[in-house]
Amino acid sequence: MPEKYRTNLDTGTHNIHLARYCLSTKKLAKFDFKLILDPDSTIYFVEVKPGNSLDKIAKANNTAIEILQNMNPEMVNPLNLKIDMKLKYRKRAIKRVITGWKDISTISIAKNNNGNGDPTYCARLNYVLQLLRKDK
Repeated sequence: MPEKYRTNLDTGTHNIHLARYCLSTKKLAKFDFKLILDPDSTIYFVEVKPGNSLDKIAKANNTAIEILQNMNPEMVNPLNLKIDMKLKYRKRAIKRVITGWKDISTISIAKNNNGNGDPTYCARLNYVLQLLRKDK
C-alpha cells in the first residue's frame, strides 16, 4: 500500500476496506500444506524396537521420515535400521502456505467480492486501478 494511504488506518472505514482486501487476497491465493519443523527446537531420541519401520516411528513420534533421515545420516538407507538403535528427531508441524495465485484481475476480484451483483463493480475497480497507477 502506498505510504500516503497509511495515515488513517485506525478509522472504521479503512479497517473495513483493509478487511475486504485481505479476504479477496485469501480468495485468490492457492494453498497447500507443507511439512515444517516444529518451532520447538528440542531434539528427542527414540529407540528402535522389533517390528519398527521409519514410517511407524515417524507416525508414533509426530515427526517425518525425512526428518529422521536428515538427523541420522548414518541411517540414510532404511534397511540399516537396527533394533536398539537410538534415533534423533524433532517434532514436525504442518503449515498451510500460499503456493501461488489464481488469475488476479479486476474481473476475478469482482467475481469474488461482488455479493450484491452490482453490474458496474468491475468498471469501478478498473477506475480505481487507473487512479492508483497514476499515483506511482
